[in-house]
Amino acid sequence: MASALWRLKMLAAASVAALLAACATPPPTPEELEAQAWLNAQRQDSPFAYEEYLRTYSTWPNAEGARARVETLMGQEREAWRRASQIDTEAAYENYLSLYAWGPDAGRAEARRAALRRLA
Repeated sequence: MASALWRLKMLAAASVAALLAACATPPPTPEELEAQAWLNAQRQDSPFAYEEYLRTYSTWPNAEGARARVETLMGQEREAWRRASQIDTEAAYENYLSLYAWGPDAGRAEARRAALRRLA
């Protein structure tokens, strides 16, 4: 019984030590939070992700890169839409949608793809 009580005391002491260590960890710095937000935007790589980053960090060093990436992505989307509508096949619209489901022409692409499927 003394052994079981000793084990219980050691387990409680270890739990308290772990809790104290966790509480002693400082919160992330603003720079660390910004870096994490930037990495998240880059991983998602969509205009919405970069705009979300810019809502909080519009004056930080990566803000200009975020704005430039939004412009690049939107330009790529516009060119892909132009090509898809020029080719005007179900496959072209499916390709557009697989890359730019977030695009402003996604609804039109889906409607045209469905219309072409019905015609086939």
